[in-house]
Amino acid sequence: MGMASFSSDLRSESDPDGFSGVNFAIGRMSRMDIPVFLESWRFRSSSNLLQSRESTLMGHSLIRSFVLAALAACVMPTHSANAEVLWSSPWTYSTPMPLRATEGVDLSFTANGGVIVGSIANTGFDRETIRVNANGSVQWTSSLYGYRNGFDQKIGTAIEMEDGGTIVTLGSDWPYVSGEITRLDTSRNLLWSRRALVNSIARLGTSRLAYSQCNTLSVADVQTGNVVWQHAFDRDKSCTGDSASVVDSDNIYASFGISTGFYVTGYRVIKTDADGNVAWNISAQLAKGGSVVAAGAGVVYLQTEMDLRALSEVDGSTLWSTPTFQHTKVLLSKDPSSDPIILDYNSIRRLSSSSGTEIWNLDQTSCGCSSPSLIGNSLIALTSQGLGLTKLDATTGTTIWSTTLPTEDANSQPLTWQGFGGLFNNHLLGVATAYAGGATTAHFQGIDFTTGVMTPEMPSPQTDQGVYASSLADGNDVFNAAYGSDQNGKTLRLRRLDALTGAPAWEKSVPALPVEEIYYYPSFFDQWPSLIVNDDSIAISYSASSYSYITPGLTYVTLFDRATGNLRWSKLLQEPGQALTYSSLPEFDSTGNVFIGVGTNLPCGFNDYCGRKFIYKLAAQTGDVQWRFDNTVPPTRSTQGAGQVFPQDFEVFNNDVVVAGVFFGNAHTLLRLSGADASLMWSSDLFSGAGYNYGFYRQDDQHIIFYGAGQNARVDIGDGSVLWTITPSPSTCTQGCNGYDQLVLPDGDLIAVGEGDSKPYVARLHNDGSGSIDRWQLDPNDPSLRSSVSFVRKTPSGRIMLQGRRSYRRSVGALSILFEIDPTNGAVLSQQVLHPGANDATSDVLSPIVTEFTQDNQMLFNGFRISETKPWTSGAGLLDTTISEHGNLQLSITTDRRHVAEGQTLGFQLLATYAGDQPISGAHLFAGTALQGGVLNLTCDLQSASNCNIDDRSGNIDATFDIQPGGSVTISGELTVVEESESYYLSGTVSGPVSLSESNTIDNFSRANIVQPLFANGFESPLP
Repeated sequence: MGMASFSSDLRSESDPDGFSGVNFAIGRMSRMDIPVFLESWRFRSSSNLLQSRESTLMGHSLIRSFVLAALAACVMPTHSANAEVLWSSPWTYSTPMPLRATEGVDLSFTANGGVIVGSIANTGFDRETIRVNANGSVQWTSSLYGYRNGFDQKIGTAIEMEDGGTIVTLGSDWPYVSGEITRLDTSRNLLWSRRALVNSIARLGTSRLAYSQCNTLSVADVQTGNVVWQHAFDRDKSCTGDSASVVDSDNIYASFGISTGFYVTGYRVIKTDADGNVAWNISAQLAKGGSVVAAGAGVVYLQTEMDLRALSEVDGSTLWSTPTFQHTKVLLSKDPSSDPIILDYNSIRRLSSSSGTEIWNLDQTSCGCSSPSLIGNSLIALTSQGLGLTKLDATTGTTIWSTTLPTEDANSQPLTWQGFGGLFNNHLLGVATAYAGGATTAHFQGIDFTTGVMTPEMPSPQTDQGVYASSLADGNDVFNAAYGSDQNGKTLRLRRLDALTGAPAWEKSVPALPVEEIYYYPSFFDQWPSLIVNDDSIAISYSASSYSYITPGLTYVTLFDRATGNLRWSKLLQEPGQALTYSSLPEFDSTGNVFIGVGTNLPCGFNDYCGRKFIYKLAAQTGDVQWRFDNTVPPTRSTQGAGQVFPQDFEVFNNDVVVAGVFFGNAHTLLRLSGADASLMWSSDLFSGAGYNYGFYRQDDQHIIFYGAGQNARVDIGDGSVLWTITPSPSTCTQGCNGYDQLVLPDGDLIAVGEGDSKPYVARLHNDGSGSIDRWQLDPNDPSLRSSVSFVRKTPSGRIMLQGRRSYRRSVGALSILFEIDPTNGAVLSQQVLHPGANDATSDVLSPIVTEFTQDNQMLFNGFRISETKPWTSGAGLLDTTISEHGNLQLSITTDRRHVAEGQTLGFQLLATYAGDQPISGAHLFAGTALQGGVLNLTCDLQSASNCNIDDRSGNIDATFDIQPGGSVTISGELTVVEESESYYLSGTVSGPVSLSESNTIDNFSRANIVQPLFANGFESPLP
């Protein structure tokens, strides 16, 4: 129940792999005022996802951390050829199972007395599931990748199967964003997985599942995951996200919210049999709608915000209703009457299913009754605000026993109880979350079912955790920094690796925050730590705050010894009343002092907040604040604060600080401050009056290029003198240009890269005072693809390498591509596919994002790893980019016909051809569709090709093969259409190993449009 979404279905607006979402996020949020692009903002990084020390010292500008977070999370995963990865070090650590408690904890007790516990992993990318035996030992753990366009996930649920396997779902807080439904066997091996937003799921007999999503009810086969039939309702309305479904005697009862505009204003309830025949369909207007919660003995129970309604299973008419509170829980008694047992804030009561009259009522004012479970004729529930456990006779309501639960674990950490169940050998198993230092971990406890006496505390099981790491390269070292969580609280983790071999030198973990992190969640884990190194030290900074500008915020800076990894000092930067906070990349001066920029909101009157921009200098030896430069930003909205306030654009030159405006209270746009005491050395009013759009980048150790008001200037930082000013020619973009990265060349020119009119955009700004700009779009391009360049690097010999991507709009298919260009004319010299976009729970993928080139053909990267049923993680690696083959891979997707109706099958062919000078191995073809009926009767026909392997467990076609020049691979099959009316694509990509240089990456993409007729009943022409 609640607010409806803005769209009923985004399948027509973004591809299921989420790459369009990344592009959207960047396009909306990462516009930098790179002078070539002439956009409104230039963001200096508050977090360095990946960079080299050289790029840091040369003023290499990265996009802000939250944009990079979306990019890194969704940037095209890969089935990389392992032979090309010289080394890779995905970073994991072992700890008692952490529970990201703000997203909730899902408990499913098993037949053998154990429990399946689900939570969102600390990285935010996985649904972490652990199956625990009755004695508290771990049977297995599983992590299912589920990141979707940056939207938050819902934990979903788990269902135990008769064979001991498990079906796991992962949802989303956004009703139109897909989740996942996955079946695991008894050893956590993945049997199948489907992209689907599952709001509610129930078993339908032994062979099928019924689940509701958005405005749709689907029934799927438990052996294959394929949808057998599907019904959609109110397709002209927005998706409300509160659909639900229950099963009784092979009949399905499903509810859906009805929206008016953006709000839920009613509900719809339907009854179907197992084959999808609709028996009745009722609707009613009611604020915030209602959801079915149970069915039995001829009654369907509908929970609304104000009451529980009993509907007749015969025709859906209302039999009776009873007032209830929010968060009411309803169970049905296990005797033939199937009476509802209702738990709410004040009571536990049983009503007659036929009349709604009260049978018994255990009135416990403010009991906070929750987490009920029925075991035979016994009801177990948390009472006393979760501090007690009570066992009742479900027939009479008589209390059999009541016990007080432990409030702390063996380590004196406070416990929050989640539920009890799983009767085995006369013992129940209880699950709690133990809180320590802002982190929560799983806690398991046994209790005697007969007496309520607690058994000894069980050890918390260990699980492997992934990390959300930033990476920095310097000389022969690579440094990774990330947040973690263990039984002692939240941690900052740091490691040093050998850049040539990946061998670890050391790994350290220290407490992440010096304060209780109650108000700083969840954004604390949504930012990378920013790190920088010099010859002696490593400085790390990060901000913690909630998303609101009126909740507490802070910046934390730590300094580590480079040789040993030992912590030297840590410093909390927090002004009284500090709210929403962003921090910059830290910088060193020549003596090891640390400079950090902070943008925040501070109270400046009754119910009012003013933006404040600080630059701090911290002492090298102690971390003490030597000085603070303060710039106040007036409030933009009365009583609402200044909103997001980002740090000043600054850099350290010769131990002094050069900082760009605006400076409120004067017309200055550029200052040089003494590093000793922040006294003013010189100021400039250059381009004054342009508002907030001032920035600069370091051209060399003596000069900067300063820009604002659509103009550029070369400034001598010694005295602030202006050597020249220019007005660059306007960009040629008609739909807008976005800059993502930039590189200063040895001659002082700037290479800037990004996206212009959905095409790769590369520009060279000649910093000779002429204002000349060369602009290139890396042709050829295709209007059906969105293409961009995100990173630019220079190899040791001076070659210019770009990492970009192409992705389909509105359908599946994406490639990450390494381009080499001629910096004099923008000509593309080579295109190498780094990885294709195969992004689902069955993927075993590595996504390298360039850090730097240690050699001309060796790319150091920060890699993001998805391994089937293992935790999503990240870490450094080294990729061989040597070109061994030249040629072209091409994909053509065709279908037997374009029009198809519900219930029909559609034949398709995926044809991959290769023209080249050498055979290639490990070529990869990925094709997918939003159709849910499954892929059937797959065959692979090879011509001068071999080793065709197809994985269709995800409902997509994921194939690898080896191929000779002039060879072809044809994969044929059928799609079953269960959707009632929609237009879809079957689309995909083909790609070779990194060693293949292609002249064209446009024809690596192909798709076929699948159209369903508006009328399949004879009013339309016969289907071709």
